[in-house]
Amino acid sequence: MTGGGHGEAELRRLGAAPSLIVGVDFDGTLSNIVDRPQDARALPGASEVLAALADIPRTWVAVISGRALVDLERLMVVPAGVLRVGSHGLETSGRPAGLEPAQAERLALTRTALRSLADEVPGVVLEPKSWSVAVHYRHADHERDVPRVLEFAAALSRDHGLWSKHGKEVVELFVAPASKAEAVAALRADHPGATVVYLGDDVTDEEVFTALAPGDLGVKIGEGVTAAALRLAEPVDALAWLRRLAQRRSQAAER
Repeated sequence: MTGGGHGEAELRRLGAAPSLIVGVDFDGTLSNIVDRPQDARALPGASEVLAALADIPRTWVAVISGRALVDLERLMVVPAGVLRVGSHGLETSGRPAGLEPAQAERLALTRTALRSLADEVPGVVLEPKSWSVAVHYRHADHERDVPRVLEFAAALSRDHGLWSKHGKEVVELFVAPASKAEAVAALRADHPGATVVYLGDDVTDEEVFTALAPGDLGVKIGEGVTAAALRLAEPVDALAWLRRLAQRRSQAAER
């Protein structure tokens, strides 16, 4: 559902929460969706808003992305006080990927197989990552070629013991299980009793929304079926909402 007044009641509640974890997706939340993943950039002011939130007492902030950390840090200046989580939770704040030899071999085989697919199917774009390969098919022929892409990915996943995730016109194949929900659960374990607010736009963010506890808040950016309690139209609205949240928590901390 969509929150009345862009979630003002929730802003008041979260602003006064004794402790708060703020989790934010990157693509489609802090940045606009673009045709080529490498062209994405954080919206102007995004880093400053996250820094302002992280500076407030008993407020912990994390950017939780499906991107590899090396890409996330290239596309956005993440403030020092903000935790960076990449590869759907498999990488945290610059920690090396740490692939085991068998995983590295499977990842190399996966990349080779998908490269052959991309060479044959117009409009398919590969995004290699530390633990996975994302197959973007936004510009492929949806009637003729997308079914073939999805069938190929499913067979590759099954035959090579991979894990797959589906997002907005993308399927991603991993050499280890990954979940943004588990990343949020780890944050909750580090800060017992904290309320959680999480903002995201993609199918993979629904894992977090469905795992939130009573009193937490999920914020869906954009259209689509969601388990989140609040919806905002686009990333610029998410940034404005986070800015108001920082203002409310800062005012509460001063009292």
